[in-house]
Amino acid sequence: MALTGMRRWLTLLVMELRLLRAYVAVAEEKHFGRAAARLFITPPSLSQQIKTLEKSLGVRLFDRDPRGVRLTRAGEALLEQARATLEQADRLEEMAAMQAGSVTAEPLVVGFLLFSLTAVSRGLLAEYGRVHPEVVIHVRQYEWDDPSAGLLSGAVDVALVRPPFRGAERLRSVELDRDPLLALVPADHPIALDGGPVRAGRLVREPFLEVTLVNDPVFAAAWYLHDLRDDQCPAPVMSRATTSEEWLAEVSLGRGVDVVPESVAQDYVRPGLAFVPIEDLPPSRLVLAWDPGRISEAGRRFVRYVQRRSPADSRE
Repeated sequence: MALTGMRRWLTLLVMELRLLRAYVAVAEEKHFGRAAARLFITPPSLSQQIKTLEKSLGVRLFDRDPRGVRLTRAGEALLEQARATLEQADRLEEMAAMQAGSVTAEPLVVGFLLFSLTAVSRGLLAEYGRVHPEVVIHVRQYEWDDPSAGLLSGAVDVALVRPPFRGAERLRSVELDRDPLLALVPADHPIALDGGPVRAGRLVREPFLEVTLVNDPVFAAAWYLHDLRDDQCPAPVMSRATTSEEWLAEVSLGRGVDVVPESVAQDYVRPGLAFVPIEDLPPSRLVLAWDPGRISEAGRRFVRYVQRRSPADSRE
């Protein structure tokens, strides 16, 4: 079969597989709204696709009730085969497109925060670049004054971020990793010298080094533990640091303490600093996020690629 003919055949096949994609998305999300956002379609359209598939197969795939969506026995029996079929179809389509030279080298712009370019996210971007050499990946670092890493302004296609932050409810995301939180303190601080983990209640009794560049109250509250602080806690120390090195230097000089995710601690090892586990705080979520109303085709392709590797973790 000529490459052009093979491409047409694969395109028709993928169009027919849209019903199977709809079924897998609902099965994994257990929620029509989340599944629709994942597929970049509306919930009514998704519901109609599921009904069409159920009618075609002659079986009911889902039980629906006010609490959510559950697979029927027939739905459970189909799931693994459906996943395998879709994965093979995606690979064939990508291979045919690359061989036919029909994929446009559209750049992918990825925003990231200081604490979001970790071994996990770097590996994912590097892997995508190897699989799709036709895509030029541009990475843009954003500072603490934009926790959305360019998403809310529309400056990037997708972003590696750590919610919560103001405006995150407008975005969709897929979780990449979860990191325990560590206290960042001077190496000679009593918390470091104790030699064990610290509780959050102890940590907030220390002055926090709060960067004035952080102007999002939701983001600030999460990282500076505002909800745990009371009138007995010392006032924060305000920092005008504009770079990570300035901020780390201030911590090492004893101006205050801070909180960081474990996965990035190794990237910021410096003389005079210590990283201490915090034993009673929930982990920080690292997510790939996008704005469903603005995402480019390059962004959509990357999101689908990531979702195939973390299919159960897509979130609204």
